[in-house]
Amino acid sequence: LQEIETILIEEQAVPLSKLNPDGSRGFVHRLDVGTSGCLVLAKNNAMHAMLISQFFLRQVHKSYIAMVCNPSSSVGQDKVACPRSGVIDHPVNGLPAQSSYAFLDKDHLLPLKSSSLMSILQLTTKQGRKHQVRVHCAEGLDRPIVLDPLYGGERIMYKVDSTALKKARSQCQFCLHADQIFFPALGVTVKAPVPAWWNDICNDVERRQQ
Repeated sequence: LQEIETILIEEQAVPLSKLNPDGSRGFVHRLDVGTSGCLVLAKNNAMHAMLISQFFLRQVHKSYIAMVCNPSSSVGQDKVACPRSGVIDHPVNGLPAQSSYAFLDKDHLLPLKSSSLMSILQLTTKQGRKHQVRVHCAEGLDRPIVLDPLYGGERIMYKVDSTALKKARSQCQFCLHADQIFFPALGVTVKAPVPAWWNDICNDVERRQQ
């Protein structure tokens, strides 16, 4: 985050708000370390305060793309049946939490056509608890996010022979992406494409199963 702040302020001369108590400039919310996607910054204190209030009142709609491990994928067994879409109602840190999910066509988003090891999900959270998407994938659907070090995704994929997986693991990355944030009060939608290295992982896995 410090690198983003430095580039915007020093290299691009973009003003950033100064409301964060930790001294960081502009950041209205955060992403988990190792994830990717939309990150919203405010240029002035008034906008920062407005955006923070919208997050607090749960008036901001966020969606995520996750590449997940199918059950028993590490030992090559068949996938456990799961509805193609639905709602996960599973507590996170002892608090109520709900997320909507839907499986995406693999060849529409990523070159993952025949893999029995992984699936692609789109998820939206109702509450936005810490690690909500990660917990709901791992515990609610029994499908941990690929390479997630806290909820089983790294362990499951450890034996998969993939250069791209090894590279992502060495850089502490895992396959959770904040693809869209919508601010209804402002009529503003922010989008971010899935990282290119996800394609490398998919291609490696496809070759492995041929």
